[in-house]
Amino acid sequence: MYNLCIVIPCYNEAGYFLHSNYISFLKKNNDTLICFVNDGSSDSTSDCISSLKDRFPDNVEIVSHSANQGKAAAVKTGMDYCNTNFNFKNIAYLDADLSVSLEECYNLMSYLDKDIDFVFGSRVLRIGANIERKKSRHYIGRIISTLISIILSLKVYDTQCGCKIFKENLSKEIFKKPFISKWLFDVEIFFRILKIYGKELALTKMLEIPLKQWIDRGDSKVKITYFFKLWIDLLRIKKEYSDSTSTNLKNKKTFLNLKPNWLCISAILLCLLIFQICYGLEIIIPTNINWLLSAYHDWGQHYLGWTYFRSAPWGFPLGDMYNYYYPLGTNVGFTDSIPLLALILKPFSELFPEDFQYLGAFMFSAFILSAIYTLKILRLYKVNPIISLGATVFVIASPLLLYRGMHPALTAHWLILASFYYYLSPNSKLNPIKANWRQVLIFVLSAGIHPYLAAMVFGFSITLPLKNYFFDKSLSLKKACFFPVISLVFGLILWYVLGMISFGNDTGISNVGNYGESSFNLNSFFNPHEYTSQFLSGLPIMSDNQMEGFSYLGLGLIIIAIIALLYLLFLVVRKKILKTHLYTLPLIILTVLLLLFAISHVVTLGQAVLFEVPIPDFVKNLGSIFRAHARFCWPFYYLFVIFSIILFSKLPINNILKTSIFVGLLAFQIYDIKNSLTSRDLAYGSFDTKLEDDKKWIQIFSKFDEIITYPPFENSMAYTSDYQDLMYLANKAKKPISVGYVARMKPTHIYTDSLERAIVKGGAKPNKKTLFITTPKYIDIFKVPISQNKFSIKKLDDFLFIYPKEYNIESYFKDSEINKKFVDSIYSTLMSDIQKGSGNYLKIDNVALENKNPVRIGLDELTVVDNLLKIRGWAFDETVDLNVNDSVFITLTNKTTSYLFNTKLISRPDVTVYFKKKNIDSCGFNASIFGDKLANDIYDIGITIKNKKIKAYGKTESHIQIKSN
Repeated sequence: MYNLCIVIPCYNEAGYFLHSNYISFLKKNNDTLICFVNDGSSDSTSDCISSLKDRFPDNVEIVSHSANQGKAAAVKTGMDYCNTNFNFKNIAYLDADLSVSLEECYNLMSYLDKDIDFVFGSRVLRIGANIERKKSRHYIGRIISTLISIILSLKVYDTQCGCKIFKENLSKEIFKKPFISKWLFDVEIFFRILKIYGKELALTKMLEIPLKQWIDRGDSKVKITYFFKLWIDLLRIKKEYSDSTSTNLKNKKTFLNLKPNWLCISAILLCLLIFQICYGLEIIIPTNINWLLSAYHDWGQHYLGWTYFRSAPWGFPLGDMYNYYYPLGTNVGFTDSIPLLALILKPFSELFPEDFQYLGAFMFSAFILSAIYTLKILRLYKVNPIISLGATVFVIASPLLLYRGMHPALTAHWLILASFYYYLSPNSKLNPIKANWRQVLIFVLSAGIHPYLAAMVFGFSITLPLKNYFFDKSLSLKKACFFPVISLVFGLILWYVLGMISFGNDTGISNVGNYGESSFNLNSFFNPHEYTSQFLSGLPIMSDNQMEGFSYLGLGLIIIAIIALLYLLFLVVRKKILKTHLYTLPLIILTVLLLLFAISHVVTLGQAVLFEVPIPDFVKNLGSIFRAHARFCWPFYYLFVIFSIILFSKLPINNILKTSIFVGLLAFQIYDIKNSLTSRDLAYGSFDTKLEDDKKWIQIFSKFDEIITYPPFENSMAYTSDYQDLMYLANKAKKPISVGYVARMKPTHIYTDSLERAIVKGGAKPNKKTLFITTPKYIDIFKVPISQNKFSIKKLDDFLFIYPKEYNIESYFKDSEINKKFVDSIYSTLMSDIQKGSGNYLKIDNVALENKNPVRIGLDELTVVDNLLKIRGWAFDETVDLNVNDSVFITLTNKTTSYLFNTKLISRPDVTVYFKKKNIDSCGFNASIFGDKLANDIYDIGITIKNKKIKAYGKTESHIQIKSN
């Protein structure tokens, strides 16, 4: 008699067959029989198992299928063969790749005793266990297992683990009948045990044991197409093992009420599949930040906004932070980091790992909620389940939603779909008071996620009570006015608390663009651009700004829409639709108005402006608040999609034919937009910047109190979006830094001017250790303090570190001869420029400046440090309208002599506009004047305009005193 029989189904296992593992186990355990079931393998699996049979004839048996029948049939064949031909105490089955080792299976047998008849392993990742599993398979498996656990009404962690051990008598009962599903037969095993023992006794007869080791080897034999059949198998299993013959009418009703849940479960599984294809489920993992930062795009901004916010001290408004975009600061709402979620999570920040993100999980939840609300809308119109499921795919795999994946907060389109649902729900299904309060909640959530979504959703907060008041008479006028007002009040309070608006000052939201620049192009619904469609070519648009209105429907949906519109025309002609659906009129008006707002007053088709409509200034100002106003096409887009599908589902043709056409068009749609689905290959894990040694950067940053980039708030100094790398490392060192991308910016020129003056004067703040980071391109601003030996320079990667002499970071560069040579060359160049600049002037008698035209002067900066003059501004000859060939000179004048120093001209078209001149754009100037070679004296500072000869001269009220060193 064998102590244990192990059934192992095999199908094309030669590539992963672990001969040595089998041999080692069988040598030590001669009380065990291994029964291989060769399930129609077409490779050399038969040779592998035959060699074991030859070596261990008493401990190995082989049963073969002539053709592949699936794992369930193979396991049953092995169980039946062993039960018929051998005596044994216990029997198990394992996967042939030995993901669970033979030894661990043997050890689990020890848990079988007089009370326990069934033991099964579970893959629980914990300390002391080695569970190696692909992340995507783990997360898909967890969701499926959770759904199965709900179906079984048992707290089972892992029904699908391929290690299960039975006592002999139980195995004979379990494997009497064939299984319904080839791959979900594990679920059937649990149902059969429940049926044999009854639920209460079954709980005492089963034991789930966490495995010590499970290693994911090879590829799954389950085809990807089975994913679409999985929900059908689950439904068939549930139906088969329910006591339908003995249930009373109440139980039968309960079973029927499960059908919508099955639809919902199927939609969630589809979301899993599509999300995995589009992004990969790995992005849900909170510690996976690599996909966000390695893109060097908006994702990095969103993550950095959150991670700086979590480390910023609390203040009021609650969303403000000053370590990001330092020292001006910003708001977590203006980094598009989903401020409501950031605010909720911040109090628990200490509990989270250092690298922690929620953006992937937010996007995934947006997919699921979009699918659920799509189903809920279609259920109102009794659309058949297959078409409903297909509709969820059209929505969650729409090019519009996938395109918005670059901006996680803006993937929350479920807020729009939820608003549709509450509007369309009849009073018999949802009490109008409850519906309106839920709409209030939807608006508040949208306000905490993104202002654009809030603006769209607020339209529904107005139209829903209007419908209730005018059409179904279910609300009084007072209540119909109350709900929009309370929504707006709650939203404004949330924005005020977060700091996204302030009263009495300009709001952050109101930083403007130009209304009409980012408009909706009339070709947007059928314009796939360059990369979306397999069939249609991209159409031209006015500018890249119009990509904000990207809303390609997809070729499959375009065909469905055409059919639906023709059917709608038929219904209108026959007068079968208008009277019964008048309640949708406010909804249609709202979405059309939002679409018109998206189109703007400048109506475009392709690269042509069809016409421009005169509009009031207040509309332009409103449009300027929402600079990406083309996004307001989204509600119309979803209304069009949803009702096209509903109308298609109502076509008066054979239901099977109609469903088949719909499924075919869905497949056509998926093929058409496959580039949108599969074009991403996202990085996984922790993040390493493009810089050579992240650890060194962090250590250097840690030596200082603040990191100031020059120019400040410049997001691409050495390479594109290098601000993300600098911010990431500064945050690791817990230091504020003067960069960051924000959706709404505070004015920066005042700080920039004061910073430049401070640098010229020596740069250091009292009691502040400041590290300046710049590139060779901008080194000139530091030439004075460097020449005065106040600053040291070091080069790291493509950046320059400039810092006060008293701070020593030499130990990080002591082995770099190249660095020393580079810094020496910069220093030599600066000193050479200073020497040249000191003597590079034109000397004239003061009389040459007499009786010249007056000069209009505007100074943005005038700083005097020792013998240095740093000056910037604009100046022009007041008597001319054109200054194309004029040069601007800084003039230092004593009692007898004037010295003219040339300047660098800067374009200032704003001055031309302000003074209503023809063209004086070249009136701007910038100069650093070193007076070391001038005689000791006090000099008046003036401006001379020269064009071959001196034309104009004007004095400022300032002067400089030159002293010999």
